[in-house]
Amino acid sequence: MNKIFYFTSTGNSLFAAREIQKRIGGELISIPQAIKEGRLKYKGDKIGIVYPCYALYAPKIVREFIESIEIEGRYVFSVMTYGNISLGGVEVFSELCEKNGISLDYVNEVLMVDNYLPMYDIEKQLKKQSKKNIDANLEGIVEDIHSESKFIKSKGMIGRFASSRVYKLVESGFHKTPEKFLVEKSCTSCGVCEKVCPVGNIKVGEKEVVFSERCIGCLGCTNNCPVNSIRMTNEKSRMRFRNENTSLKDIIDSNWRKDEV
Repeated sequence: MNKIFYFTSTGNSLFAAREIQKRIGGELISIPQAIKEGRLKYKGDKIGIVYPCYALYAPKIVREFIESIEIEGRYVFSVMTYGNISLGGVEVFSELCEKNGISLDYVNEVLMVDNYLPMYDIEKQLKKQSKKNIDANLEGIVEDIHSESKFIKSKGMIGRFASSRVYKLVESGFHKTPEKFLVEKSCTSCGVCEKVCPVGNIKVGEKEVVFSERCIGCLGCTNNCPVNSIRMTNEKSRMRFRNENTSLKDIIDSNWRKDEV
């Protein structure tokens, strides 16, 4: 059976993974859930990894997953979703896979809506959505995978160098999470932020929301808050984003690690 691994916090990568699944069939597997269950060995005909771009590279949770799994597939592919700039992220990810015994036949990326709040205004990003030709570009990638095309996206040496360095600088500040988020009085203590966090970094009590220092910068907590109560100290927009083709339940089902919070 075909297997498609994915990581998502606001729905873009889940949407892309589902579109691929519609065409090739198989099983969708959430990376955080696979980690929680301790599933580390997989066999399949076609095997794919769909993930978002964080700081020009793959998120820490995706990289750690790749470093721990064993897969056996006839055709292996990866697709990165990104919002504005990706540089050499897909190539550096391909190199990580090779280093860990995973040889990729197809490596590509698809431009979608950027929702990194410290840099982008969501309203402005949504106005650019139609110009990104998301559906058409994704359809092309889906057909490539269905026909088992061999392709490795390349941005050149400069792109690879930037992607291999920038993420380290950005991630070095993630431990300061408690300083970056503020919870407004409108918070209802519903627990959604706790449930969408893929690494168990948030605990919701009766009177407060506590952020620990395991944040990976996915921003799922603030983008999925039902009452928009979680602010970032350096955000560019009060507006929030979740891919229109996904639901809050989808994000929770993909990420909730109840045993670790």
